[in-house]
Amino acid sequence: MSWGHIRANWKQFQRYAKIRWDRLTDEDMARIKGHREALIACLQERYGYAHERAQEEVRDWEHHL
Repeated sequence: MSWGHIRANWKQFQRYAKIRWDRLTDEDMARIKGHREALIACLQERYGYAHERAQEEVRDWEHHL
């Protein structure tokens, strides 16, 4: 799935993101607003991931949707 589709339909996909990463809050979801880099930043903050690890997580999630 393309990130453009995820971004355009973020309200739908944020539910799946919260299932995958349960430490993300509703405030995080509102801050992300479908922006890939914002999701990566939130994963770094909530999970302590390095930037590369957060990118891999997002890439994997995106490809499995």
